[in-house]
Amino acid sequence: MHPTTLRSSSFGRLAALLLLCCTGALGCGGSGDDDDDGGPQGQPRLGPSFEAGPFTVAPGEELVMCTYVRADTDTEEDVTVFTTEQTPGGHHLIVYTVDHAVDLPPSPCNQGGQPGWSQILVTQIEHDEQAFPAGVGFHVAAHQQYVMETHYINTTADPLTVSSGFGVTYGAPGTVTERAATYFFGTMNIDVAANAAGSSSATCKPPEPMTLRTMFGHVHRWGTGVDVALARAGGAEEDVYQSDRWEDPPIARFEDGLELGADDALRVACDWQNGSAANLRYPHEMCFAIGYYWPAEAGLICVSGGRKDECDCRYQGDEGSGPGGAKVEVSIRRMEEIDGAGGPLDTGAPIYCAMFIEDDWAGITPEEGAQPRYFRDVIDQPMPGGDHALELAFQDVTPGDYKLTCIMDTIGGGWLPGSGDVLSLNAADVHVEAGKTAEAEVLIDFALP
Repeated sequence: MHPTTLRSSSFGRLAALLLLCCTGALGCGGSGDDDDDGGPQGQPRLGPSFEAGPFTVAPGEELVMCTYVRADTDTEEDVTVFTTEQTPGGHHLIVYTVDHAVDLPPSPCNQGGQPGWSQILVTQIEHDEQAFPAGVGFHVAAHQQYVMETHYINTTADPLTVSSGFGVTYGAPGTVTERAATYFFGTMNIDVAANAAGSSSATCKPPEPMTLRTMFGHVHRWGTGVDVALARAGGAEEDVYQSDRWEDPPIARFEDGLELGADDALRVACDWQNGSAANLRYPHEMCFAIGYYWPAEAGLICVSGGRKDECDCRYQGDEGSGPGGAKVEVSIRRMEEIDGAGGPLDTGAPIYCAMFIEDDWAGITPEEGAQPRYFRDVIDQPMPGGDHALELAFQDVTPGDYKLTCIMDTIGGGWLPGSGDVLSLNAADVHVEAGKTAEAEVLIDFALP
């Protein structure tokens, strides 16, 4: 079985940090009183630690891997502390919970996980510790299945061996009465010319009132700044966060909570100095404000894309993903010429594919408000002509009938479609049986007007 609880001597410091946290030496345990100011929650217990890697990243390259690990606990637990560690080259570590066992080896994957996964942890710095105040945290299942999404960037001239890990501290049963969740506010509208400076921003309103508790800015290796401002109900903006450090951005902690009403707007602005010989686009560069909020029901992502200003807000992991266990292999081709395309078709523009439940599909588009059940991307793989096929695979798919569609981002707007993007006008029908591999073909043949 590939999913395992990994306890590695290389992560001895991680265990030591957790132990210090449990004893209050790091300030996450307080004085020993159960209070509302973040003291220890019952009698905390050191839980398992997990490791992703080691992996090797080539000079100047980046790597995104998903590693599937499972807890060995026989009972449900309340998580009150996360501690994380990344080696040099580790850009981000995101951890998701999944509602079923997943028996897959570590493999390359897209950033952002799957819609049915529930995001519980996100960090960008080398060593991090998130201790939730009394009553707040995450409730996890017995033998909880986790996915570790790790992103590595090698800015050196030599191969880099990398790894990441996280550990948990459990509170006493019934400790967690209020759930935390992660949020992302930002934009995918990124298109910075080679060896040039660029900037982009998004102004997003939340789908409902929320209380932000932490925040950090997220850009990649060419990012030079992230600025976040809050405008309350159409009023003047107030600065709430600023960073010029892409590798280890500071984490702002709002001790009393930063209230964000449904009529308020958060503006996230990012700057880049592209030192490469190619255009920078999402997902090689990103622009987000990220953090925790509570009380919460699910992780939230609010993002603009498709070269449009309006933000699309979605909850992640609020629907289960089902038993999984099947696979869909996809072959993608394109028409030789597509009138109206916003950019070249043969240079490796990102391709994003999504599978929707058949009942959520209406004609040639999904039902309004429908979310895909599975998502995959193909990055940096040129499609030089109509006869050249690209391949991708959806792993751990739940049996059922689906509609599969793909978009090529020729305009620098990410996975939200916009004018000039090219896509598959007719979605492919995919029938998935338990434990089997289905095959599908997609033809990209239409440019959005």
